[in-house]
Amino acid sequence: MKKMSLMLALLGAGILSVPLRASAVTPYVRTSCGIGLMNNVEYKFQTFDQVETDEMDSGLAIEGAFGIKTGRFRVEAAVGYQSNKVGKFTYNGTDYGPFDGLTGSPEDIFNNKWTYSIQSYMVNGYVDFNDECKISPFLMAGIGIANIQNKERYPAVLVGGATVKGTSNGVFAWQVGAGVGVKASDAVTIDLAYRYFAALDAEGFAADRKVNVSSSNFLLGARYSF
Repeated sequence: MKKMSLMLALLGAGILSVPLRASAVTPYVRTSCGIGLMNNVEYKFQTFDQVETDEMDSGLAIEGAFGIKTGRFRVEAAVGYQSNKVGKFTYNGTDYGPFDGLTGSPEDIFNNKWTYSIQSYMVNGYVDFNDECKISPFLMAGIGIANIQNKERYPAVLVGGATVKGTSNGVFAWQVGAGVGVKASDAVTIDLAYRYFAALDAEGFAADRKVNVSSSNFLLGARYSF
């Protein structure tokens, strides 16, 4: 996984290193919104025999960006947010005691919602194909950082009914994707895109835990060029 991350980081850096000609630069803003399909999240405790696997429901993914375009190439700074609810969880490990093997919905068992949220800050690079045509496919890659948070609320018989929060800030993140842009006018382009996003080895997320978070996102957006 680390080798893959390095290769993708180099790919993103290569795209972002494309020289820009001042005379051909066009600034733009972009906004996107869609469905975030977060993969299962697995807590692995480092010193205890405990593993918690959370199966995620689909959620909301949004992103905004400011970029510049020259010819086929685009570079942008983007801010994103995603939130997903835990649909089902499973406890495994002897250190869970009587709860070892417990599985079910947090709403059914604990009468509450468990959620994960991601704030991402990315630098993305794009290559547009058929740029002079009305319909133009594109490829993209990006690197950056993410802040990840989860919330788990328990009934009074467990941890005093507390809401347990885990947060890991500044986690290395990367994404790759593909899509198609459709020109609605000289200034406006409608984007339909797929993104695979991953944030790896989130430490300090909660006591003695490491977490990997990844998601497949389908986004519909619009670009406005100045």
